[in-house]
Amino acid sequence: MESSPARAAERAFKSALTLDPQLAEARLRLGRVAYLLGRLHDAEEQWQLTIRDAAARGDRFSHYLALLFLGQLREEQHRTGDAAVCYQKAIEIQPYAQTARVALTRLLLESGQSAKAWSVLEQTVSATFEDSFDPWYTYTPIQ
Repeated sequence: MESSPARAAERAFKSALTLDPQLAEARLRLGRVAYLLGRLHDAEEQWQLTIRDAAARGDRFSHYLALLFLGQLREEQHRTGDAAVCYQKAIEIQPYAQTARVALTRLLLESGQSAKAWSVLEQTVSATFEDSFDPWYTYTPIQ
């Protein structure tokens, strides 16, 4: 069921993208609205475009989150190898961010790759506070 706040958000993000088609954060959020409304193909398309546009503009926030969301979608599609690739790429964008590392660690543990999993997680534990900014923590409260 598509609620009116979701439809209003969708219209606002589409309007922003009309003004600037490469506005990665608007595209990221448009994809998230589509995902929450169950329109998974639309969400995937928006996140792929977000990844492209965010990389072009150096927008690490949107780039990282689009990879996280796409990884989650890949997991739901039982495409764990593709999900792991998304999480690994997210780690490359934000090396010490916890969310992507925890997601990748879990996938590795589930696939029996314990040593590799703990290696991924260990790097998060050794990060300093300044290194460990994770866009996920700022995205969720304002959602």
